[in-house]
Amino acid sequence: MKIVFMGTAGFAVPPLKTLLDSEHEVTMALTQPDRRKGRGRSLAPPPVKEALLNAGLERSPELFQPENINSDEAYEAIAAHAPDVIVVVAYGQLLKKRLLDIPKHGCINIHASLLPILRGAAPINWSIVNGDAQTGVTTMYMDVGMDTGDILLKSEIDIDDTMNSVELGEKISQMGSELLTKTLDMILAGKLVRVKQDEARATYAPIIKKSDGIIDFAKKDARQIHDMVRGFTPWPGASTTHRNSSLKIIKTYYDFDLDTARATPGTVISVSRESFYVATKKGALELFELQPQGKKIMKARDFINGYRLTRGEVLGGI
Repeated sequence: MKIVFMGTAGFAVPPLKTLLDSEHEVTMALTQPDRRKGRGRSLAPPPVKEALLNAGLERSPELFQPENINSDEAYEAIAAHAPDVIVVVAYGQLLKKRLLDIPKHGCINIHASLLPILRGAAPINWSIVNGDAQTGVTTMYMDVGMDTGDILLKSEIDIDDTMNSVELGEKISQMGSELLTKTLDMILAGKLVRVKQDEARATYAPIIKKSDGIIDFAKKDARQIHDMVRGFTPWPGASTTHRNSSLKIIKTYYDFDLDTARATPGTVISVSRESFYVATKKGALELFELQPQGKKIMKARDFINGYRLTRGEVLGGI
């Protein structure tokens, strides 16, 4: 099949590589424009563009980076390729109906949840933050709504309670690549069954705000904060304060056996050589890696020694 691919984030790279290595022909790849990043604010290509530039392909797909995917220019460029299928993975813009109507076999999206659960921009992050034991990936036919199209295929994965969003994203992206291959094969064979989404079961994974990562030790228990730390990696991170300076919490675990009933939430209740414990609404949070304001990530032992951390100190919200 002739395929037009749309993707921007790193999550989209494995599915793109799978298509490029397949019998299908990717004639065009669309991604977001280069954006300014870092302290120097230099232009940086999105991961999909970088992957294409480094692929060393004998026949590379046409690369197009429209500011607005629904512009007349973008529509005309895509329509000129007459694709059988448009594959969309973590692209970053909604497609209007006239774009969805271009390909013969429709627009296929890889979504990183078990739809209709966690529709929206950040399903991987919120699946961890919400404390879900399981998530997965879905291929779906796209319509004009936000992840509301008919479900095609699904694949499930258990969420280990030490896994962060980057690690989970890598696994789901690979699963999505495999599911995409099966989906395209079934389209060609005429065996694909469309299943309407159950609107009564729909939940949402909204765009993450910086404020979402602020830790409130009095309102969340140790497991919930541990899930925040994992789910908001790498951005915005889970943050608190120490001695009036911002402190990011990088790696943790939880313990509901320690007695924290008489400790104010946020209080350091125990300090060992390799870690320390902080009281929460319920249970204790064990901290292994941290990042003080303006410094690199460090092990808890280096933080303890460098700041001479003592039992009874209090970490507080920003």
